[in-house]
Amino acid sequence: MPIDVSAEPEKKGLFELLYGVISKPTETLRYTVEKKPVAQAILLFVAMMWVVAIAGIPSTYYQFRLMPDPTGESAFIARVLIIISIVAAPFLAVLNLTIFSAIYHGVAKLFKGEGTYGSMVSSIGFASFPRLFETPFSLLVLFGGRLGGSGIFFAMLGLYSLASLAFRIWSIFLKVIAIRESHNISTGKATLSYIIPWAALWLILVALIFFIIMFVGIVASSAGGGNLG
Repeated sequence: MPIDVSAEPEKKGLFELLYGVISKPTETLRYTVEKKPVAQAILLFVAMMWVVAIAGIPSTYYQFRLMPDPTGESAFIARVLIIISIVAAPFLAVLNLTIFSAIYHGVAKLFKGEGTYGSMVSSIGFASFPRLFETPFSLLVLFGGRLGGSGIFFAMLGLYSLASLAFRIWSIFLKVIAIRESHNISTGKATLSYIIPWAALWLILVALIFFIIMFVGIVASSAGGGNLG
């Protein structure tokens, strides 16, 4: 009788998975699809978003300080916003991951995807890991404001924005792989599964802004007409 040499893949630890997301993204995300480390993925996503929120504090606070404000209210508003962002970040992270994973899952199903919601949450959570690399660049913003004044601050802020954009694009690329691997669909269908929800969201926002502007214009014209009468 032949010996079955196949075996279960060795269980990977968190740091091994994080390194794998960088060095072997397809293989690692496929592993998260198979093993479904949902709790790890959620905790990782929450920690990552919390760190990103905290890392953004220096630039937010310094931008408020640059505003002309003789009353000093801008500094108070900045502190309030910072506290709210730190407290709310974990809750918003959980909502972000679970809701968008559900949306990706639903759209992928329309493309005949065969995966589960748990596999989507697991793979999307780990695919978002590169966003964590934005944080060191926020220190450049802090040092630029402290040491070089407003000119250096805005130069460092621009560098931080470019770095943030690069890491977000990297994360989007990994999310497409995650959708593809979690639902066993083509790269094209996975790309559409990612793009369609965001395109729909932007269309809704544009339509909402348009209707708000139209409503304000109608109210303003009505008020003007009333005054003329």
